[in-house]
Amino acid sequence: MNIPWARRHFRPIHRPPVMPLNGLTANQASVAGLTLLECLAAIVVVGMIGAAITPVLVLSVATRVQSQKAEQALAVAQGEIDRVRVILEQGGDRADALRDLDPAATSPPPANPLPTAAGSTITEVPAPTAPAVPILPADVSADFDQPTQTIAVFVDPTDDPTDPDDADFAVQRFRVEAPDVERGFYIGVRVYDYQAIVDGDNLGINEGSLGLTSSQGERVRAPMAALYSTAFVTAEGTAFCNYIDFDDAAGGTTTADDDKPLGCE
Repeated sequence: MNIPWARRHFRPIHRPPVMPLNGLTANQASVAGLTLLECLAAIVVVGMIGAAITPVLVLSVATRVQSQKAEQALAVAQGEIDRVRVILEQGGDRADALRDLDPAATSPPPANPLPTAAGSTITEVPAPTAPAVPILPADVSADFDQPTQTIAVFVDPTDDPTDPDDADFAVQRFRVEAPDVERGFYIGVRVYDYQAIVDGDNLGINEGSLGLTSSQGERVRAPMAALYSTAFVTAEGTAFCNYIDFDDAAGGTTTADDDKPLGCE
């Protein structure tokens, strides 16, 4: 049935779109970004994560630095031991070799003085005096004459060996005479962190541990490396014979002549 008046008087009702509370349409809201509250929440979460991992990072870096310095200190200590052995075992005049290690020598002054610690076993020689200023390499032959003194060591080749601020380590090196052994003695080398000597007090003599640390660890008072060994004054070809004599005297034994290599008396 066709009702013309209905088409004229009844029209479809068009409702206006419902606006969200923030005044944006649905399409606009999807690309509007984060609200202030969401930003604050994200900042709080990031801050909490950072606070949780920062101590772990600090612990990891400090431990790695300590391990690296310990490796360098061990290399320095071994180098000192080898240096003395080369002086004594390269042959030549025995008196000249000993004079080069004698802090009291004057003509010429010793190039590599190795002070003697009297009345001590090699592992019980007292720790270095601290606080003190380690002796610079250029002044060693004139000023290094006590077993409780230390020498500044510069690991980086670009460091200025005349500037104490560039020093990395301080080395205590000494010897203890072996009783009744003319040709040999004990050598001791302890390598400390440079600042431990300059700022420290009541230093230890036992090598510090390398456990996890968030700061400087035990290197503030304990040596980072400590080596003890033996050395022999020798003419060429007699080093092994001297070692046998030294070992006999230290252990209170006597090796029979028939058990010694040819050439040993």
